[in-house]
Amino acid sequence: MIVWSGAAAWAADWCAVPVVAHEWGVFVIGAPSDLRAELPAWFSYSGVEPRRAPPVRELPADNGVRKLPVVQFWRTDAATTPIPIAATVGFTWGTAAAWYPPVDRLALQEPRTQLSWEALSLTDAPTGALGPVGGHPWVQQLRDARALWVDREEASERFLFYEGRSLQASAIRVTAEGWEWVVENRSEWPVHDVALWRGGRPGRVERLAPGERARVDFTPWGTPMVELRSKWFDPEAPAPGLQARSDGCVSGRNPGVPANVTSGHRLYQSEVDAMLSVWEDRLFASKDHLVYREDPAALDAVMPVALYTDMYHWFEWRRLGLVLVEE
Repeated sequence: MIVWSGAAAWAADWCAVPVVAHEWGVFVIGAPSDLRAELPAWFSYSGVEPRRAPPVRELPADNGVRKLPVVQFWRTDAATTPIPIAATVGFTWGTAAAWYPPVDRLALQEPRTQLSWEALSLTDAPTGALGPVGGHPWVQQLRDARALWVDREEASERFLFYEGRSLQASAIRVTAEGWEWVVENRSEWPVHDVALWRGGRPGRVERLAPGERARVDFTPWGTPMVELRSKWFDPEAPAPGLQARSDGCVSGRNPGVPANVTSGHRLYQSEVDAMLSVWEDRLFASKDHLVYREDPAALDAVMPVALYTDMYHWFEWRRLGLVLVEE
């Protein structure tokens, strides 16, 4: 009884340390893509096209790719010891197409757990070899960040990467009604930060609930990139790296219980800028196209991710997912 009481008292005073995990990526619909032409040759590829039908009413099956979803991890304390993690990734309306580092288990027939990494390590310095950047500057840009290195045996990188082809359709239907443009949310989740370009003019709708229709407001609204960018990062977040935390105490953590529910979409400003360095030209082009932000709950459903770590840590998990419909 004395030993048990002492252990209970220790558990009450001991707090797990948060690890910040942030994902960003863009789902591109309507434009053909050669994944291998855009990614380093040393990534892994499945070469398998999706064959699942989109399970949402009678939505048409568009050709789309969830492109460059990357996760970076950040320390929040002064420790330097490695942090063990594991992860699974699924594509419920599609098939994993490329990933890095190499997975421990590949199960393309299991929609929610197609990719599995069983024993990764987060470290302050790489323990394995780095692949050549070649003609892929976004890889170098992410390496230049101060995120933790993701190590798997002989391979190291500043991020976890997974990309997939999808049969998922656009959540938004765009129609012309007289002199106005109307957008309708056909999905079961809200959509946010809707921006529609027609004839070189950008219009906007802040949010559409499931089933909601709205007229697009083409009133001049400054610089779309600047205004939308401000919605995607947290202006009050401390700089990545060592942070003073006041999240409260998390104790009694079970390493078998993953972080699999996204807590929000706002990332560090540097991460949003890294995303825009890759995507700005296409997201804010003057040609006719549509951009919107996916709801965190939608991302958790269509591209489920589960992150595991030891009892001494827990994940602060956020995801920024944009959809680009090119016409």
